[in-house]
Amino acid sequence: MRITNRDVWMEVIKMRQDLAPTIQNASAVPDHENRIRSLERWKYGIPAGIVGVIVSLVKTFWTK
Repeated sequence: MRITNRDVWMEVIKMRQDLAPTIQNASAVPDHENRIRSLERWKYGIPAGIVGVIVSLVKTFWTK
C-alpha cells in the first residue's frame, strides 16, 4: 500500500473540517486562566482559613 502526499493532504483537509466547530466553540468560552485562578484562590484559601480557626481554638482552650 502506498500513501502519497495527496492522500496525506486530503486527510489533513478532513481533519480541519472536523475540527472547525470545536475551534469556533473554544473561542466562545471565556478566559480559562481567570477561571483557574479563581478556583485556585478557593483551593488555597479554605485550608488556610481552617488552619487559622484550629490555631485560635487551640490557643483559646490552651489558655483556660
